[in-house]
Amino acid sequence: MKALAAQQQFAATMQKYSTASESDLMTGLKSTKEEERFAATWYAGEKKLTIPTDLIELLSDPNVMVQQAARRSLIMITYDVYCLVPTPGRPNQKGRVSDFGPAPGSTPKAVDLCKKKWTEFFAKYEDKVQKLKDNPGLLDDKKTSPDKKTTGADKKTSTNPGSAGTK
Repeated sequence: MKALAAQQQFAATMQKYSTASESDLMTGLKSTKEEERFAATWYAGEKKLTIPTDLIELLSDPNVMVQQAARRSLIMITYDVYCLVPTPGRPNQKGRVSDFGPAPGSTPKAVDLCKKKWTEFFAKYEDKVQKLKDNPGLLDDKKTSPDKKTTGADKKTSTNPGSAGTK
């Protein structure tokens, strides 16, 4: 019964954050409850919040699931950043991402190195990050995020990790 109650609580938390405002998500990132930090971090990526500094800090979270949700959301931001980087012969680098970790179970020293690499990446593309912050939804009509590519068969698949049919 305890496992079922915990699962129901987790699903309720995920549902709550799936419709949360940006302000509520930002508050959730700092929650003392692991499941709230996880949900807020997950949906920060889903909702394309360009908040790399906050997410980089969560790479040091004591809960590995929160760390990995932060990593996922940072990867999603790199996708959007690369969409704004023109390259010779290609209008953008759509489909490209960067992943500087950390891997689950990394040592604190390795996490610190990953945080440094993430910070350097976002400093290098500071102008693109600012453009995304200043223009929420800028890329919505131009692409879909890596987790949201759909085909006719995929349309019923949820990206909510607390729901059945999760990718």
